[in-house]
Amino acid sequence: MRGLGLESWGLRVAGSGCFLHPSSLKPQASRPCPPRPGTRNPGPALIFALIVILLIAFAANAHADASTEQYNRGNALYAAQKFPEALAAYQAALDAGADDPDVYLNFGNAAYRAGSLGLAVWAYEMGLRLTPRDPDLRFNLRYAEAFLRDELPPADDVLLLRVGRAAAHWLTADEALAGAAGGWLLLGLSALLWGPWRGRRFAVVALAGIGLLLLLSFGPLAAWRVHDQLGVHKAVVVADQAVVRTAPAPEAKEAFTVHAGMRLELIEARDRYSRVRIPTGFEGWIERDSYRAVSP
Repeated sequence: MRGLGLESWGLRVAGSGCFLHPSSLKPQASRPCPPRPGTRNPGPALIFALIVILLIAFAANAHADASTEQYNRGNALYAAQKFPEALAAYQAALDAGADDPDVYLNFGNAAYRAGSLGLAVWAYEMGLRLTPRDPDLRFNLRYAEAFLRDELPPADDVLLLRVGRAAAHWLTADEALAGAAGGWLLLGLSALLWGPWRGRRFAVVALAGIGLLLLLSFGPLAAWRVHDQLGVHKAVVVADQAVVRTAPAPEAKEAFTVHAGMRLELIEARDRYSRVRIPTGFEGWIERDSYRAVSP
């Protein structure tokens, strides 16, 4: 059985994805040809545009090289069981622009082994934002959640709500939107074919039925995912313990306490504090350096 605590549980090796080997530009020299008679010389504007494009490409490649170097360095440190140092290397890869599920997976593993449960939960959530069906991320998140100090509210009792929530978490917003768009496309195509295909009305009706089924299935999921990713600002407590107060001030009365790994909904920010809502519905103000936002 897999588990983060088992020494036999291995890392994804460097080179398993395109992230580890960013492409490099390989300009090739060629003999310039004289302009054809009657055509305009490209002029300095085109040359300037080409220089700008090359500078942007080289800058992006430099960022990719930096993040790749830090990611591979983190893997080496993790293999040497230097977990705090590996965590710092993975953080450097993220700071260099990495946004890859493998980086978040290994970041979470190093954070867990270094004793930072909140950072581990945050990293797995960030990875699942990109690949919600990744089995390693899903398993490790469930494993880490077993050690949370704060109790989460029970799941929905209504079967339909449980199925809908599970299906929504199984898809990204882009995938759900693509399914809904496919339904609209089939409905529009069936409307266009209704006249020309008089002798094939059954096929047109079947096409419309498939489109309607796709639209009814993916439409609500797409709306929920877009709202969940863009309309709700989520975060995870990364401090071992954080005090939630009744007002955004250090002298304000303490409302309750949350611990590492607790999910938050961010409502508003004011100075050093943010007003948050926990899954049970209670609200209060918490210091902003005690959590990390889960970016959409």
